[in-house]
Amino acid sequence: MPVIDNTVEFEEPKLEKEIPANPMFENMEEEESLEGEIESDFSVKFKSEKEEKYYDTLSDEEKEAWSGGWRGKLFRGFYKDGTPKPYKTAEEFLSFQKSHTPVLNERNRKLTAEKSSLERQMAEMQKQMNVMLSVQKLAYEEKAQNKFQSLDEAEESAILEGDVAKVRDIQKKRSELEKNKISFEEPEVEKPKTQISRDEKVLFDNWTADNTWFHQDKVMQAAAAAYFGDLSERISLEERLEMVSDEIKSRFGDKLGITKAPKVESGARGMSSRKQYTYGDLPKATKDGCEQLAKKFNFNETQIKQMKDNAVKTYFN
Repeated sequence: MPVIDNTVEFEEPKLEKEIPANPMFENMEEEESLEGEIESDFSVKFKSEKEEKYYDTLSDEEKEAWSGGWRGKLFRGFYKDGTPKPYKTAEEFLSFQKSHTPVLNERNRKLTAEKSSLERQMAEMQKQMNVMLSVQKLAYEEKAQNKFQSLDEAEESAILEGDVAKVRDIQKKRSELEKNKISFEEPEVEKPKTQISRDEKVLFDNWTADNTWFHQDKVMQAAAAAYFGDLSERISLEERLEMVSDEIKSRFGDKLGITKAPKVESGARGMSSRKQYTYGDLPKATKDGCEQLAKKFNFNETQIKQMKDNAVKTYFN
């Protein structure tokens, strides 16, 4: 991750020290503060003078209905034949809203729950597909390697025999094999910039205030940024920042005047507290799929072990 020199020059003395943005999150865009920009104007907005004049003639009940979308005589609904639809009275409109809003809210809750459930199912299917792809990749690469090795051995024999035509034929086959080689690597896609929240900004500012070395020593700054980039985003931001502090203190204790590195207790936060998953933790369907492919490709013990390790790494990544 690139590191940006965030040195700030102050034109005028200030009572409080301003802390530059954390370069470890240089790709994040801070949300614009709305403080002082929101107007406390709860007045009704009108599209025309006609609406405003009509609104002034309404009763309190009708004004309440207006705020919910009712427009009374200004309602411009028409049937297919062009005749105007009758408009509801404010009382009818409010009664309809009162009776139907709970039903609509319940439907929305059900749709939200169904959407969340579907997203979880899709995520699970994607993880299982990635595991199956990793097994097929292992089998394909083993097969391709054997083919290349066989061509290399055949080429050596042809050279020893002095068969130039055979050597050229083998080289042509190797070239075609290399050209048609399947790539399992996904093309890199530029990630969209992530927007940083106000709470995260405050957390960064507090952290950099406590760790003044970050803006005073470029070597430690670069080490911190690199270490932070390797940490999983599943770990909370606060924990990751604390882990960065501990890492820098252990590596640059002399510079910071620390004579003894801080102890890390067993089961500490962050990576050390994460569960070490095994092949047995995979869902049964995923394990069954792996074993079927292993049998289909006739994997040996070494390949089976590698398949299991890859499956765990891919699924729980």
